[in-house]
Amino acid sequence: MRVDLELFDGIKDTIVRFSGPQGADFNVDTLREKVYSEIVPVSTGEISPYVFIFDGWDEINLSADEGFQKRVDRLLGSIRRNLTDQNRTTVRVIITGRPSAAIDRSGVLREQTKVLLTRAVHPTALRNYVQRLKDALDPPQFDGDAIQSWTLGAVERYEPLLSRYEKEFPNVGTLQVLGQPLLAHLAMRVMASLPDDIEAVVASPTSLYRHLTDLTCKRGGKPPNAAQASRASTRLEGENLRSLLHGVALSITAHGTEAIPEDELQLRLESLGIGDLHALESDEYPLSRLMVSFYFKQAGEHSACEFLHKSFREYLTAEAVVEVLKQYARRCNETSPPEKASNDYWRDFAAEDPRYWLTRKLGEMLSAQWLTTPVLNHILELLRWEVGRYRKDRDERDRHLSGVPTRPLSPAGWMCIRDALADLWDWWGEGVHLRAQPELKQKTWNLDQPPFVSELCKLATRRVNYKRPTPPPTKRTATIDAQLGAALFQLCAAVHWFISVDKAWLNAVKDVGPRNLWANVSPGPRRYQATVVHGEVKFIQFAPTGRSRYYFRNYAQRIAGSGVGKFPEFTFMPGACFRGAGLSDLRFISTEMFSCCLDDAYMGYCDFTRCDLESASLYDANLFATGLFQTNLDGADLTEANLYSANLRTNLDKVLGLTQIQLATTGEGYKATLLPQNLKVPSHWQTKSPKVSLPVNAINVYFDIPPGPAKTDPPEINWFEDDESSEAD
Repeated sequence: MRVDLELFDGIKDTIVRFSGPQGADFNVDTLREKVYSEIVPVSTGEISPYVFIFDGWDEINLSADEGFQKRVDRLLGSIRRNLTDQNRTTVRVIITGRPSAAIDRSGVLREQTKVLLTRAVHPTALRNYVQRLKDALDPPQFDGDAIQSWTLGAVERYEPLLSRYEKEFPNVGTLQVLGQPLLAHLAMRVMASLPDDIEAVVASPTSLYRHLTDLTCKRGGKPPNAAQASRASTRLEGENLRSLLHGVALSITAHGTEAIPEDELQLRLESLGIGDLHALESDEYPLSRLMVSFYFKQAGEHSACEFLHKSFREYLTAEAVVEVLKQYARRCNETSPPEKASNDYWRDFAAEDPRYWLTRKLGEMLSAQWLTTPVLNHILELLRWEVGRYRKDRDERDRHLSGVPTRPLSPAGWMCIRDALADLWDWWGEGVHLRAQPELKQKTWNLDQPPFVSELCKLATRRVNYKRPTPPPTKRTATIDAQLGAALFQLCAAVHWFISVDKAWLNAVKDVGPRNLWANVSPGPRRYQATVVHGEVKFIQFAPTGRSRYYFRNYAQRIAGSGVGKFPEFTFMPGACFRGAGLSDLRFISTEMFSCCLDDAYMGYCDFTRCDLESASLYDANLFATGLFQTNLDGADLTEANLYSANLRTNLDKVLGLTQIQLATTGEGYKATLLPQNLKVPSHWQTKSPKVSLPVNAINVYFDIPPGPAKTDPPEINWFEDDESSEAD
């Protein structure tokens, strides 16, 4: 339903679009009159006999140029005005969707609102389901050549999994797949086709979808248990089918809705260059055949393509992104091209440079919509698996489980991707896609070609009219820029991190501690990288702020200022180097910053609420008035850190380098806070923290602390260069 229309107008628009010619005579005024005038008696009074069910509020169309929260507010506001808050009659409303803070902030929830949550399936219910599934399949109630049959086999082979699930319930951890009805059913189908090692299937939702995709692609889009196609079959299989699934998932994601018209899909597949478009156009592989395969709903009258469940689309979108990264490495023979000269900061990559191809591919794939949490989680899990896949034991085990797995890369290939993503973060930060590129024509520099961001705006916009008289809403260049930048940041941080983890970064942190490990850091080899030496191992870490202490803050404000997503909140950046960076006023809420380097960084008024700073190095960091509410600081090193007026309402018993003087300078804290041995809770900490705000000098006098040197900016160090590139212009 279109949320840019009033509620009843949106309902009419939906009926007309999806009911065909017979819906053209629908009278919305009649519906409105019936809803408000008809009543039925109930025990509590009288109510309207009509119940409105809005399914999938979290699937709101994001194709317009505004943020998710704004569109949620608009939809739910319309529901309140027309249904729940009107005083003519009582209308019952049911809203379904994934939980999110957006619906809470919208104000639609009231004290009397009933909230039902789908929690993990109870172990008894799971056992009953497995037994009933076996009874239903063995023997099957129907048979025939056109009926796909499968069996679970002996139920005893699933007993170890069921017992572990029962033991861990309700915190099922890595067995969360079995706690969700859809994923549990898919897991049983996949495990039934495997001779052994069935636990690998349910290691994570990503692992399940990966194996499911491997097996169904081997069988031409049929269920994992279906018979293999004959040689004479024209069924689309293997890598061709997988590539086409990637293209469809990317197209639907960019389109902004869970269903995409066939003609719109054709155009998007053509521009993406992912998936065999000619196969769809041929008589052998009609699009309708693809749509009725294992992944898709039956095509309707208007041939709209939609996945059976949006979780299929989310996984395949993530896999498509990872496969493009791997394709880049193969294009450049797993060898990193040299970094651009610093004085060419404004210049785009040459057309023959493989990084030019990568910017165009990732640009179209990532700029149209904000990278959602489910897609990002799949990307992270795939990258973690792919980076370590070169190990023979891991790859052989996966070959045994998979039907048609994707091709692995060598460590050199992933290092090539790592360097390319660092260059792309530099490319985005310098706004190369926002700049016109001069071309020499007849001894004159011409700027006739628009910046690349203009092309991205076109690619993100709906292209087919499909009986709509109004033109499609276009996106701001600021929106495209922010969505692309946030996604590139996540990819860059993730690839750097997983390569370092594969080289035993976690062991290094444990062996020498975060401060000692980061003491051996130096800039490079690229502008947005840092090198950490530990023994004979050299780690290349992501340095998001580059050669200027304020670049990352500028980049973060540039993304957050677009209004389409919060940044750097809820981001993944473990092991990143922010040494000496100016990060004041940024919000790192629920951000993953395990073992990051924040030495000498200025973080005044930052918000690290529920941030994971475990094993981070904050030596001599300035945390003036910083919020550390429920922040994970286990193993973090706060030696000589400035904690004046900081909110320390979190456990501190495993923090390194903390002193009594530092605690005395803090602002808020709980008396029940756990502290390292021999440290005492400051007298000004309360059972319930007081909301006070005192200047630094007043704090010093109040707690009788000798004044220290003023520290309003990060110390001058030789980490950064005084170049004149980029952000200033």
